[in-house]
Amino acid sequence: NRSLIRGAMKNCSVFAICIQEGRAKKCSKRKWGEFVVCSSAAVKGQYGCEIWINSCVAIGTVDGEFVYVSADDVSIIYHAPRALIIAVRAGPFCFAMVSFHAPHASSPQFSEWWEGFPKIWAIALGVGPVVGGVDFNHQLKCPPIVPFVGGIRLLPSAPSAAAVATYAPELVAASQCVLTSSIAV
Repeated sequence: NRSLIRGAMKNCSVFAICIQEGRAKKCSKRKWGEFVVCSSAAVKGQYGCEIWINSCVAIGTVDGEFVYVSADDVSIIYHAPRALIIAVRAGPFCFAMVSFHAPHASSPQFSEWWEGFPKIWAIALGVGPVVGGVDFNHQLKCPPIVPFVGGIRLLPSAPSAAAVATYAPELVAASQCVLTSSIAV
């Protein structure tokens, strides 16, 4: 439920989230209360990526003043059913945000998506540092479970550098990149 996600973002002061399977009918940038929502279009009710930005959470300060992201600071620079890239330019801050949803290895779209990925990734890198949420749909050979505070265990959830390097050396070479995926607990 989108309202529950929005409420949780507000209550926890989350700056942004990336959604896969957003299923928007068309590519758009819109205001939803204090949120800027960018969407790529779904195909026949499947796919579609989204990036939600909370305009009430500051991204930094300049001369002691907080800098917030407004709808005017955001541009969609690439969109496809399985990929969305936006450029954010607020005050002196300039960065790309990405939401990607790679196909499973058994999908007929798998090879085509990964062959095209370096070109899509280059678009994001052309903006500056890259931040985003990605579902690479990549099965991992995880190292042993890493213990965490209170006995909760976290498993690595992003593909290993070697696995991604098989498909996109540009991703591994990027020095200013933060990509996250869901964390199994």
